[in-house]
Amino acid sequence: NYTTLPATFPLGATAIAQVTIDNQGGMPARGVVDLQFYVSSDQTLSADDLPLTAPIAVKVNIGIRQSKVVTKKFIVSQNIPPGTYYILAALMPDTGVGADDLSSVVGFGALPFQVVES
Repeated sequence: NYTTLPATFPLGATAIAQVTIDNQGGMPARGVVDLQFYVSSDQTLSADDLPLTAPIAVKVNIGIRQSKVVTKKFIVSQNIPPGTYYILAALMPDTGVGADDLSSVVGFGALPFQVVES
């Protein structure tokens, strides 16, 4: 669940994404999860999407029906052609072996944005 995100990012600029992690379950959520941002031409997370950040280990201790806000800065890569994309946020269990296995995604959100020449 994105709470803030600019609509336009210049190439090479530092950008900020703010994501709210909601606990919609029936028990407290405690532990560590990996949060990773991707850029995609569609709203579906797939192996051809480009990572915007390395996985971020996020400690969570979220009560029932509570939430936690996570803010992450990243640089809009010069390798992304100008155009309209989606920034994807993937939440995965922290396994200590990286977040390359997209089959382990437990939470996901997508928000449109535009990459423009700087």
